[in-house]
Amino acid sequence: MAMDDPESCSSRAVDSWSTQPRQHKQKLEVFNEVLRQIQKSDYEEAKLLDFDDQLWLHFNRLPLR
Repeated sequence: MAMDDPESCSSRAVDSWSTQPRQHKQKLEVFNEVLRQIQKSDYEEAKLLDFDDQLWLHFNRLPLR
């Protein structure tokens, strides 16, 4: 196996790792927008103390795009 191979597993792992912070930031932005929209709609369950935590748990189960 050639160590200079740009298609090696280690180079793909680094490429994948470098995009994750951007994807996590996007997920957080979408979460905040969805939470804002739900709270704005005056949805009763959104008034519960742990609603934002429960919604975040749901978002964390979703895959990154």
